[in-house]
Amino acid sequence: MRTNQRSGEKSESNALLRFMPLIAMASMAVLAYLNRDSLTLEALLYMLPKGTVGGLVFLLGLYCLKSMSIVFPLIILYLLGGRLFSPVFAILANALGIVCALLLQYAVGRLSGGNRIKLLCQRFPKMNHVIEIQKTGTFLSPFLLRMIGIIPFDVTSLYFGASRHPFGAYLIGGVLGVLPNLVFTTLLGASLSSPGSPMFWMTLSGKFMLLLGAFLVSYCYRKRHANSFHR
Repeated sequence: MRTNQRSGEKSESNALLRFMPLIAMASMAVLAYLNRDSLTLEALLYMLPKGTVGGLVFLLGLYCLKSMSIVFPLIILYLLGGRLFSPVFAILANALGIVCALLLQYAVGRLSGGNRIKLLCQRFPKMNHVIEIQKTGTFLSPFLLRMIGIIPFDVTSLYFGASRHPFGAYLIGGVLGVLPNLVFTTLLGASLSSPGSPMFWMTLSGKFMLLLGAFLVSYCYRKRHANSFHR
């Protein structure tokens, strides 16, 4: 009798622990939404601490916040990095921030339990696309999903953690998938202080070509797998 009672208490405790990351994410999402006026590029620049180290810690902290709140726009962080540092250092800082976000979201998905996260993610209408694309391979699936962007960044990370996708392939594919957009958006942020400059127009043109390329890749993939995309 006591054994059954203890096992029941233990299972309830484990269930609570598995839901804690989701509760934390939901709380952070609500907090970010309520303070959305303070999460603009101008507001973040105003709050920026002095010095390169302080700026880097601040930026990485925002990436960690983004990883725990789905409503936080990733593009703001790319632009912020471009405004804070030299172009090369800004790209490296943003790439490090992406690694932090990918790590945290994967961990949340894995710790919260596969079945619960899968059920949560499947509430998104396009979640079957992730499951279908995951069949393309361990490296290619996170790369494609980051490149074409048909599902929110955070949701795909949670799913890959919950489905116990191989971590190395998830991280490398994810980083490489976001890298082109990260580079062009970071450079765009670096050139915002001088709109109309050659760098500004070159970066803007590159960003447009990247969006067009992502659209074509997404269109071709959808056309090739039309049956799975209409389930």
